[in-house]
Amino acid sequence: QAEGLGYYSYLPACFIYQDKDFAFAEQLGQQYYGRDIRQDFLNPAGEDFVNKYFPGVSLLLLPFFLIAHVLALMGAGAADGYSMRYQYALGAVAAFWLVYGFDRSLTLLKEQGIESRQATLAALTLVFCTNLLYNSISVPSQSHVYSYATLCAAALHFRRWCCGQQRRYRNGILFFLFFSLSI
Repeated sequence: QAEGLGYYSYLPACFIYQDKDFAFAEQLGQQYYGRDIRQDFLNPAGEDFVNKYFPGVSLLLLPFFLIAHVLALMGAGAADGYSMRYQYALGAVAAFWLVYGFDRSLTLLKEQGIESRQATLAALTLVFCTNLLYNSISVPSQSHVYSYATLCAAALHFRRWCCGQQRRYRNGILFFLFFSLSI
């Protein structure tokens, strides 16, 4: 839970509260979790606190967070970053990146010359025979599904970049983008 809170908290901090110190998390932690959640993801740094998790996952969560926030502002729940509307958005974003990672891994395997049926079986094995599906459903704010998707995409674009397929520069840029997001 702490990992997910750390990754996710950048979004309400930037877009709702404009609070780089995450002071909002004390009140919202009490409201939604029954305790102050700041100690879960913040480390003391002198008189301030810093988030111990990198913001890369937040960038992948951002589009769905913004959709949930617009809906909340239109009257569909509290626009505080933690109401149920935002929780549903986290489930949707994890499902999106799981399907995206599956598609990228399947495409990579097929481009490697593996028959379609075997490639599909291998890609399905990655999803169903590891903790990936569980993590996507049970802890969608943690980094597992996002690392899977970005690393699959990075591997695909790296192959295309190195093999000199069409749009070589585009694939090089996409490789570096997805690889950077996976770190």
